[in-house]
Amino acid sequence: MKKLMQWTYFLDILGYGEEQKSIDTHEKANTFIEFMKRNKFLIDKQELFDKHAYKDKIVNIYDYYDFKSVFISDSFVLTAIPKETLFDEEDYYNLSTFVVMELTFKILILLEHILTEKGLLIRGGISNKFTDIDEESSLAVGQGLIEAYKLESKFAEVPRILLSEEISSDVKIMGSFKEHSEKYGENFSIFSKDRLDNLYYLDYLGYILSFLHKSENERLDIQNIMEEKYAITEDIITGLNKLVIEEEAEKLPIKLADFFIENEVSDEDLIKINKMLKESSKILTEIKDDIKNIQSIKYTTINTLSKLQEVISFNLEKYSTKKDILNKYIWLGDYLNKTIDDFSDIEFIKQYKIIEILGK
Repeated sequence: MKKLMQWTYFLDILGYGEEQKSIDTHEKANTFIEFMKRNKFLIDKQELFDKHAYKDKIVNIYDYYDFKSVFISDSFVLTAIPKETLFDEEDYYNLSTFVVMELTFKILILLEHILTEKGLLIRGGISNKFTDIDEESSLAVGQGLIEAYKLESKFAEVPRILLSEEISSDVKIMGSFKEHSEKYGENFSIFSKDRLDNLYYLDYLGYILSFLHKSENERLDIQNIMEEKYAITEDIITGLNKLVIEEEAEKLPIKLADFFIENEVSDEDLIKINKMLKESSKILTEIKDDIKNIQSIKYTTINTLSKLQEVISFNLEKYSTKKDILNKYIWLGDYLNKTIDDFSDIEFIKQYKIIEILGK
């Protein structure tokens, strides 16, 4: 029996070191600080949502972990600290690795905001050694922080978040990640081995897209069952789904009435729809938080893909003669294109591929 693993992420904003050189007034300093505070706020906001979403789950990860984060200059430290609970080997690996899936969604939110606001990227390192954070004093200390920082500063080089070799060489840990990927992300590993140097990096784009792909397939399966059972057209089912998910309960009857009129729903279909709504209302109530979360993740993913395409394309041209900087964007362009190819049947992502990667 043993306590769960701790996880520590050190994330650095690429290019902000140069930008900080121009900070020479209180006004410029406050602008930078407010930007970093907003990043922290988004992480904390997502955590509040996750806590609410998990409260009725069979396995609530917040029963077993405390999450802390802090920004230091232009870097972030995130950590998941296990509570004083002991587990057998199977649960130890299962719960210890599951928490990394949750942290990955926070990374995506952070990346999207940094890309949108500043057109900058992140790189970092991940350790499972001890770290503690005093959020009130903005202090972080521990072996995990040092290891994650060294991974970022010495080995990351390009915009990737590296996993420590001690973790990636542990067959049981990596096997547990694979099991989670099969369950939540259609057999897609959350960590990939880089052909650059055989180091493992966090494949956040691939994992998020595999999660969305599986979620969409599950939604379509349910929709197909409802269509077959009630013989109602796909357009009406889709419209009803949006109404039930998006509208407040007290507004729903009025919106439903308007929807029926606008779509010229027949009396026969009205009877079928009423039966369907009664049958599905309990299910929708149970999964509404999950649906909203998936919609939010999809929105964030689309924004991230769009900004990545924009930033990579611009900088491939801007730094075409500066090899060290150019290589960072070549790597990222290859990563983006490969991920899109892996999920080419997801229609909305095809437009974000980089057509030509200069400098190769």
